[in-house]
Amino acid sequence: MKLTLNQKLCNSCGKCQEACPIDAISLRGGRPNFCTQCKECIQICKRGAIELKDGIVSINKLKCNGCGDCIRACPYRAVYRDKDGKATICDLCYPDAPKCILACERMALTLEEDEKQDEKATRIGWFFHDHEPTDIARVLSREEDHVIFVDKNRDYNYHYTALDQPGQKELDVIIEAIEIYKEYARLDLLEIPLFKSRSSRQKIKEQVSKILKNYLRKHNSSFRPGQIRNMQEIITATVGGNLGPLDFLIYEDHLEEITYNGMQEPIHVKHREYGRMKTNFYFTDPEYAKENIVNKVADHVGKANISERNPILAASLPNNDRLHALAAPVVSDIAFTIRHFNKQPYTILDLIRTGFLSSQ
Repeated sequence: MKLTLNQKLCNSCGKCQEACPIDAISLRGGRPNFCTQCKECIQICKRGAIELKDGIVSINKLKCNGCGDCIRACPYRAVYRDKDGKATICDLCYPDAPKCILACERMALTLEEDEKQDEKATRIGWFFHDHEPTDIARVLSREEDHVIFVDKNRDYNYHYTALDQPGQKELDVIIEAIEIYKEYARLDLLEIPLFKSRSSRQKIKEQVSKILKNYLRKHNSSFRPGQIRNMQEIITATVGGNLGPLDFLIYEDHLEEITYNGMQEPIHVKHREYGRMKTNFYFTDPEYAKENIVNKVADHVGKANISERNPILAASLPNNDRLHALAAPVVSDIAFTIRHFNKQPYTILDLIRTGFLSSQ
């Protein structure tokens, strides 16, 4: 949700500013100026003081130290300092109705339902969620791009951490860039290398970089370098010969299995040391999982596409991983397992060292 202003009705009376209980409205240029709920400031705050409450941005005053990073970074100049010197931002008077709307006698302010992040993610076909630090009971391993932890329900989790949650503006750009890439591919203006090697992925990434750069220049859009890299990674994983969220898992030798059991479940992996665990990746559309993962592999290896008439598929990926997939009516929508083999086969010494065999 976000506040919208009808400038034709607004007479700059300032009553909305007076009604705001957290000093989050200014009258720059004589018109009210307030947060658009773009959520970009969340990534800026190093102390985690900017939080989401039911999807609405708010400031945790106990965590805020008044550094001003969010104030300087806000593209809409909609973050201010309160009388205590801490950041303040329009939170739509959560969980009640915004006071400024009630105060405006000319009904120039309205509350508009924005397209939800999940709805936009559905158009991509897959997405991911961040883990909450409060969910972690015990960290087992922390690497550059992922963390393995046990949560409070004693479940094991593998969370990929090298991606940041994109804001609404970034999601719009991602969706547009994916469509542009598809159009170029349809017109055969792109050479699309099919999986699965790091060099082929790099080629697609370079193609995406050019499309993204041209799009941002054409629309005069400015993002921080970190945001552009993040968008580039998400787009690259989604297009060409790549496999969506599996792109961030399939290269990892410590993961020996990747499993998806339908829309109600996140993607699971089996770790060579810690066993089975949930990831923070999930599909938002079963058709995406079917067409862009399973049937993409089937096409590449010359197998019949999975369908109601052919609901079972077994195939080898080009890197010798094994894919087993099921579709309706065998399962409710789509399910698959990718068995990832170690690049280096086990030797007798390895089997003795792990206790699988005795030295005798």
